[in-house]
Amino acid sequence: MDCFKLDSSEFQANWNQMLYQISATFSMLLLYALYVVLLTFSLYTVIRQNSGGRRFFLVTSSAMFLLGTCDVVVSVLLVGISIRVNKAQVQGSPDLPRLLQLYNTFFVVDAILMVANNLVTDILFSYRCYIVWGLKKTILIGPIFGMFATVAVGAYTATGSETLPKIVFLTPYITAVATSVLLVCLTAGRIWYIKREARSEVDGQIFAQRDTAIAMLLESGAIYCVSIIIWVVAQSLIYQFPNSGPESVYIFFGVTSGVWSQIVVSAVLTMSVP
Repeated sequence: MDCFKLDSSEFQANWNQMLYQISATFSMLLLYALYVVLLTFSLYTVIRQNSGGRRFFLVTSSAMFLLGTCDVVVSVLLVGISIRVNKAQVQGSPDLPRLLQLYNTFFVVDAILMVANNLVTDILFSYRCYIVWGLKKTILIGPIFGMFATVAVGAYTATGSETLPKIVFLTPYITAVATSVLLVCLTAGRIWYIKREARSEVDGQIFAQRDTAIAMLLESGAIYCVSIIIWVVAQSLIYQFPNSGPESVYIFFGVTSGVWSQIVVSAVLTMSVP
């Protein structure tokens, strides 16, 4: 009678990965339901407007919805695969290598979707900033450089994350946060400046609208940036425990990952500002 010996450390690593995936998918589904409602309201608002950038907002918001939906679908599939991985390992099934390879493939797809969604969100913020600044292309030099640096450094770190120093590994996430903060500050700052210069020429109702615009930009931008910062903190904790760390760390990382992947709703809210 053959005796199957279970590798406890390998099982713990797969178990933690399953906990991460379940918590990420759960938080993602909760936010996705809210996202659909808010997106519908935003699209309704944009369609009623006669602004020149209406088509751009419709295209980008549709792209974000498609990416977000695909991310949810892939995440649900990953939950099923991760459960099968743990079952196959306990039973000593010969399908384990195939399931691990399948999980890794979908995990890469999920990561690509998250990066793409974040990039589209930054593009939407950039376009809003471009419009507010009176179509001045030079104002986008800094944000475009930040987006390029995020993608380039992210691709570099993805090829050797296990050997790179922690600060280098976290660099693309730091540049993503910096780019988002810069865009929010540029846009809100420009609206505030226009409001101050035109104080004697407009009525109180327009001032109230601009105050609302500034508030929404700052609030949505803050939510977007804080979610990334918390995710970076969780990622750094995972970096300390790459294989078999505490289960709570992986659950926390999963929740923050699910929140970040759907937090693009903040950008959709921003685009509906009059």
